[in-house]
Amino acid sequence: MQNYKAKLEPQIWSSVLRSLLFPLAEHGVDTQKLLIECGIDIQELEMTRGQIPLSRYINFMNRASQETDDRLLGIKLSKSTGPELLGALGFLFLSSRNLFEGLNAICHYQNLFQESTHMALEKNGQYYFFRYDIYGLGSLDTRIDIEFSIAFTARLIRLYSNNDVKPLKIEFRHAPSDLTKKYQQLLSVPCDFNQDINGIYIRAEDARFKGRRFDAELTRILENYLDADLASKNAVNLFSDQVKRAIIDTQGQDFPTAELIANRLGVSIPTFYRRLKSEEVSFKAIIDEQYFEFARQYLASTQLNVYQIGHLLGFSTSSSFIRAFKKWSGGKSPLNYRKSI
Repeated sequence: MQNYKAKLEPQIWSSVLRSLLFPLAEHGVDTQKLLIECGIDIQELEMTRGQIPLSRYINFMNRASQETDDRLLGIKLSKSTGPELLGALGFLFLSSRNLFEGLNAICHYQNLFQESTHMALEKNGQYYFFRYDIYGLGSLDTRIDIEFSIAFTARLIRLYSNNDVKPLKIEFRHAPSDLTKKYQQLLSVPCDFNQDINGIYIRAEDARFKGRRFDAELTRILENYLDADLASKNAVNLFSDQVKRAIIDTQGQDFPTAELIANRLGVSIPTFYRRLKSEEVSFKAIIDEQYFEFARQYLASTQLNVYQIGHLLGFSTSSSFIRAFKKWSGGKSPLNYRKSI
């Protein structure tokens, strides 16, 4: 089973990195050399429906940022990319009836295809908030990816509306890597850091903006294509991986009980436990593993204190969160973990 699970390391579409190679070369990166050094299969990268390990993609981007000595490289790269970066999903976004449906399509398919990312379009009063998180990469620095993904989505919003819809504000969980004014100059949007979540605010009325490229027939064809691709991928996914994906999708909402996750996956409770047992995995072990990952991400990428992180994860007191973290980490406290990063 371990060899099989190794194949299921979180992946990212090869089209994403493929679309960035030329812009990276313009920034002075020797992309072919860096691909080899990061262990990325060039043949897989060139395949139309190829995938590459997400951790190697993150490492590649971090190394590119170091080589160019440009801490804002992710944001700058977003200006050189368009919907084609997402392949069929990018064209589905462009041909959607309105901006809300387009962003929802991105959230839906990206969440299902890329197991370690979580995207959501959430209503917040008179605003919609596009949320982006990435998990499952341990202590690997994900700031470049987060900044690129947020900036890229902001660019998509402008492209879809021919610049008629502009994001109101962008929030990042991490601290700024450079002067805040540099972020705001590049993004043309006010930016806040050390927030609870990463994402983009737009007006609720702007989410109803009707696209000028809406094509019902093309939308149907692209959805069928993506659904078929997804069905093929799910055919080889372990049930425990699907459970992890569902837990990620509930983060920040309801606590993921077995009943809630089974309902999301469309199976009965007996079937839920039977399928996990067949893979020799317990639901509690999956919960512990995933919440340990959530906690490590908050400790590594934010300046939130232990009480705030525990509260975000659903713990009623700091002491209960600390006890749980020590159990997950083999005795290390949250503060000691943060100091060791």
